[in-house]
Amino acid sequence: MFASEILVPKSYILRVYNSHYLQSYTSLVLDAHKEGLEIFALEFANDVHFAYSYSYDPTTEYLSFVDNGVFSVDGVLSDFPVTASAIIEASCSL
Repeated sequence: MFASEILVPKSYILRVYNSHYLQSYTSLVLDAHKEGLEIFALEFANDVHFAYSYSYDPTTEYLSFVDNGVFSVDGVLSDFPVTASAIIEASCSL
């Protein structure tokens, strides 16, 4: 196997319309997992504009990638690791 994991911008997984609302998810995470690859999303931050669908709440954004009922990325790369860690830890304890 050439690779065991991939790191992609979050917009490759959940795209956002120009109107700042979310589009439906892409098949990237499901396809990667089907091929035995772990997938990590990057470009998370608490202090930048993100999709209106998240109601300006970074918690909602992180959860849409790690606990959405359809897929879950294997990890995230964030400018605010304390926020990401707390949210992921809480979602795992549910």
